[in-house]
Amino acid sequence: MKKISLFLCLLFIHPVSAYFSDEEQIPKWATFSIKKLVERNIISGNADGTFRPDNEINRAEFCKILVTATNAQKYIPLNSSFSDIETDDWFFSYTETAKYHGWLSGYPDGTFRPGSKINRAETAKILSNAFGFNSSEEDTDKNWYDKFTRVLKNKSLFPYNTDDDSFTPNHHPSRSEIVEQIFRFMKKTGKFSSYELKDTLSSIDTDETNIPEKETTQTTETFIYTEENSDSPVPQMAQNPGTLNIAKISGGLKIIPVSSAQQEVSALKLSFKADKNPVKISELQIRRIGNGLYSDFLYAWVEIDGTMVSQKILIDNDIIKIPFDEIYTIKVGEKKEIHFKINLSGKGIKGNSSRFVLYLPEWISANTDKKVGFFPFGGVDLEIRN
Repeated sequence: MKKISLFLCLLFIHPVSAYFSDEEQIPKWATFSIKKLVERNIISGNADGTFRPDNEINRAEFCKILVTATNAQKYIPLNSSFSDIETDDWFFSYTETAKYHGWLSGYPDGTFRPGSKINRAETAKILSNAFGFNSSEEDTDKNWYDKFTRVLKNKSLFPYNTDDDSFTPNHHPSRSEIVEQIFRFMKKTGKFSSYELKDTLSSIDTDETNIPEKETTQTTETFIYTEENSDSPVPQMAQNPGTLNIAKISGGLKIIPVSSAQQEVSALKLSFKADKNPVKISELQIRRIGNGLYSDFLYAWVEIDGTMVSQKILIDNDIIKIPFDEIYTIKVGEKKEIHFKINLSGKGIKGNSSRFVLYLPEWISANTDKKVGFFPFGGVDLEIRN
């Protein structure tokens, strides 16, 4: 897995308030923008509670922030589109989503260079594409990015304190600059309601003509489960939901040899811990990836602390949804071992290899306020040897 510094984009790992220990270092012109993106869980802080406003952003980090800001539909293929990105890299789903929606295409050599710092020319292109601002090439264009800077000029979306003359395409923007510019793109396209912007700082151009009159944000619905009707979730806002902390339990081996008809294998081991309040879990969704086939496997089920909590589900797709037999409650402070187990079908071909992955927090059906962990979580590679 690539070792790339995780910054604001780790919104499930270190959720913070709109205030940081280094708040005094944040420029006033970026304060409101940062606050609003934190409130939307688009960005968060570092593990030490800082924001580090002057640090630069790499290409992988930028993709995650942008996918979250646009609320784009996630695209998670079986294999990576880029030679320098692996399917178990934390940023895999975000770079693939950006490519799938046509925001970027990578480099001619087939790489993405996720750890490289992004520059202003690249942000102009990706932001214009992501927010749907199109511009055609003109005969007077001298550079590949000219049509995108034209979008910035026409829409008044240049980085803070820059214009057509002072825009330096190779400059690596700071975190403050990136967040402030993304905020204005979101405001320009109506992704913030007038209510959310009612306390806009006087130093920010509110551009009232671009603020929608009606609320445009979506309310996230959390399910509360009742003992009287545990088979059917009751859609209502959760009462004091807890925080679910997820961690991978490493067994040391990255590849496990299996037989084509092996009856029981732990394909993915996780630790779930509840904080603040109890957490109720009703379903997990897991995806198979690799050069094998889902038909190499027959059944899948979930065990918690050695006890089956689901039926054995027939594996007939690469996406496997496993509902629990009943709502499982993790008490505050409890840590539970979650084992995703499978049976092999006897049809697998020698050399086929598969890994089972929990990609997104949304793939855990639970009444939580936050799901905290280094997503995605990948299990071991199961390689059929005989």
